[in-house]
Amino acid sequence: MKTHQRHFLGTVSLLTLLFAQPVFAATQAVEGYGTDTVAGYETLLRSSQTSTWQDVTFRITKPDGTVVNVPANSGQDGIAQATFADTNTREAGSYGVAALLGSDSSSDVHSFQVYPDKVSSDKSVVNVDRTIVQLGGQDSAKLSIQLFDSYGNPVSDHLVQVFSNRQNDHIATSSSNGVTDVQGKIQFNVSSPDRGVSEYSVLDSTSGTMISHKIDVAYVANTELMADVGGEFPFIDTANAATGTLNKFSVSGLPSDIQPNQDISFSVTAQDENAQTVQNYTGSVHFSAEGANSSNVTLPQDYTFKAEDQGTHQFSLGLSFKVAGDYKIVVTDLNNTLIQGSQDVTVGGGSSTQQSSNANITVDSPIAGTYSQNVQTISGKATAANTVKIYDNQQQIGSVVATNDGKYSFQTSPLSDGPHSIYAVMFDSTQTAKGTSSTVQFSIDTTPPTVDEIVLDPNTGIVPGTPITVKITSEPNLSQAAVVFNGDIVQLNPSSADPTTYVGSIQAPATAGVYPIDALVVDQLGNEGSYKAKGQVTVSPQGGTADTQQGTQQATQEQTQQQTQQVPPAPTNTPPSKVTGVLTYAGDKKVTLVWDAASDNDTFVKHYRIYYGNNQSNLDQYVDTKDAGTTWYVPNLDNGKEYFFAVSAFDSQGLESAGLSEVVSGIPFVTEVSNLGNVAGPIVNNLHGVAGQNITPPSTPKSGPELLWFVMGSGTLGGLVRKLRRKIKK
Repeated sequence: MKTHQRHFLGTVSLLTLLFAQPVFAATQAVEGYGTDTVAGYETLLRSSQTSTWQDVTFRITKPDGTVVNVPANSGQDGIAQATFADTNTREAGSYGVAALLGSDSSSDVHSFQVYPDKVSSDKSVVNVDRTIVQLGGQDSAKLSIQLFDSYGNPVSDHLVQVFSNRQNDHIATSSSNGVTDVQGKIQFNVSSPDRGVSEYSVLDSTSGTMISHKIDVAYVANTELMADVGGEFPFIDTANAATGTLNKFSVSGLPSDIQPNQDISFSVTAQDENAQTVQNYTGSVHFSAEGANSSNVTLPQDYTFKAEDQGTHQFSLGLSFKVAGDYKIVVTDLNNTLIQGSQDVTVGGGSSTQQSSNANITVDSPIAGTYSQNVQTISGKATAANTVKIYDNQQQIGSVVATNDGKYSFQTSPLSDGPHSIYAVMFDSTQTAKGTSSTVQFSIDTTPPTVDEIVLDPNTGIVPGTPITVKITSEPNLSQAAVVFNGDIVQLNPSSADPTTYVGSIQAPATAGVYPIDALVVDQLGNEGSYKAKGQVTVSPQGGTADTQQGTQQATQEQTQQQTQQVPPAPTNTPPSKVTGVLTYAGDKKVTLVWDAASDNDTFVKHYRIYYGNNQSNLDQYVDTKDAGTTWYVPNLDNGKEYFFAVSAFDSQGLESAGLSEVVSGIPFVTEVSNLGNVAGPIVNNLHGVAGQNITPPSTPKSGPELLWFVMGSGTLGGLVRKLRRKIKK
C-alpha cells in the first residue's frame, strides 16, 4: 500500500555554499538563507561569509507580504546566524529571506518553505450537503472534508478514509487518488440500502488522526422524504423519521465472565423491526429472570425511559446472581407486554455477550484493523473527572481520569500478537459504573514475513556478466520484496501467475569470486524481514554455479577456497556503534535532537533510543524513535527547565549500543515576538551539543510521537534502502 506522506523536509540546497571559506571585502554583498521548517516551528537563518563582526539584518518576507527584520552579527568566521521564531512561521508557504549590511538593500532574495503542521482533529472540517437521503443506493449525500493543521493551514496529499457505523453503507470518493488537494479538500459520496441512521467518521490515514467531527445521515423510504416540506429536519426529527416504532429490546453490555455475587452493569436499547434504535422511546420496562435458579437473581427496579436516554439506558451495577448456573434475563414493555427482549447468561463459567455502545463514553482510537505497532493509545470521550477503566479481552489493563474537556487517553503496554477487544467503562466519584463504551476489535501483527524459498536460474555456467533470474517465495501481497547482491538492492515484482512468488534479475559481476544473496521482504503493515545469505553466486571464467541456501554446501573445494580468499567470513553479531555528534535544538515545550548515524557491521540500525531527564547523572526517562532517521523531538517538556539527553542505537536483532552518546542539554522556551525589527543586539540561537559551533541544523523535520503514520499505509523498502546506505539498481 502506498503511503502518502506530506511532511518531508529538505535543507535548502544553496546552504552548501555556506561552508566555502573565501576572503570577502567589507563591501562584498552578503546573501541570506533559511532552512525549511514546519508551521509553528522556529528555523535557523544564516548568511554567506562576509567580514567579521559585521551588523547583519535578515529581512524575511512572509507569504502574506508581512516583512520581519531580524538583526544579527557575523562571528569570527564572518558568518551571521539567528533564529526565526516559531511565532512567525505559523503560515505555511514560501518565505523570502535577504541579508543586508547596514543600509544596503540590494541583497538577492532566497526562499525557504514552511510546511503545514500535523493534521488537527479539531480544526479540520467535515460537512454534508444533506442529512436525509432516500435509501436504496440510487440517492446519495456528499461529505466534504477539509484537513487543516492547528494554525489553519490546509494539508494536501493526505490519504483520507471514511467509515460508517453500519456494515452495508456504500462510501466512494470522487478523487482519483483518494488524497486531499492543494486546499486540503476531498469529497465522498455516501449511500445505503438500509433504513436507519448512519454515523460517518473520518480518518486521516497518512498521520493516523481521527477527525473529531462526525456526520449523521438518515436513510428513509421515498414516501418518508416529505419533499414538499421547506428545509431539512433537525437531526432528532431525522432520527425519528429513519426509525420505526418499538418492536423489541436489546440487552447488551454483559461481561463474558460473570461470577456469583458480582454486581453487573448492562444496557437496554429500544429497537424497531430493523434493529435501529428508537430514540424517542419514553415507555416503562420491567425486568424478570427465567431458569431453575431465577429466585437467586437481583434485578433492577422498573424504569421509565427519559427523552435524554435517546432509546438506550445503562443500568449500573443493577444485576447480580447468588449462585452459578444458566439464566435468561427478560425485559418487558409495561404498556405492551408482548414487546420483550432477552439475553441468556451463564454465571460461574462460559460467556454471554460483548460490550455494546453507550452514549456516555466512547472509544475513538484505535479503530478496527490490523496494526504492526504493539503499543496502542486508547482515547475517547467521557464525562469530565470520571474514572475510565480500560479493558482488553475482558481483563483490565489500565485506568485514567477524564480531563475537564471530557477526553481521556491511555497508552497500553506492549500487546501480544493476535486479536484484541478493547472497551472502556466509566465510574463516578462513588465508583458507580456510569457507562460502557462499544467494543473495538483489532489485531496486532509484529511478525515479519519469511522467505520460504529462493530459486536462481540458471544455476550453472555462471561467467562474468551472466544474467540470472531470481525468484523468492513468501506470503502474498507484500509491500516490497528485494534481494541485496554485490552491493546493490534489486527490487522484485510479484508474479502474475503466483501471488506468493516475486521475480527479478541480477547480473554476475565482472570479477570472479563468490557473492552472497540477501533477501529483504516487507509486508503491508511495515513488518520487515531481512535474511542473510539465502543464496550465493560463484562466478568463474570456466563457469560457476548459483546456489540457494539449501544447496550452498554442495560447492566444490575450489569454490570454497575462492570464497575464503575473496569474501571475508561473516562476523558474529555485535552491537551498533556508539552514537556521536548529538545536538539539541529547543522550542516551545519540546527539544529536537539530531545526531550522526550509527553503524552496524552485522545487520542494520533499526531505531534509536533517547534517554533524558532533569539530572545528567540520572536520565530516568526514554523514548524510542520509529525508524533509523537521525532526527527526533521529545515533546511535553516544561519551558524554562533544563533537560539532559543521551542517545543509543538498536539494530534489527535488538542489540543496543555498548555505551550512550555524550550527554547534551536543552532548555525549552517560548518566544512571543511579533516584530523583531526593534530588538537590540543579536539573537542567540538555541543550538547546543558536542559540535555546536558553526553548525547549521538540518531543516526541522516533523519527527516525533505525533507523526506515527497510520499502519495500513506504512512499510516501504525505501526505509531499508536508506538503512543499508546502498543505491537502488534500476
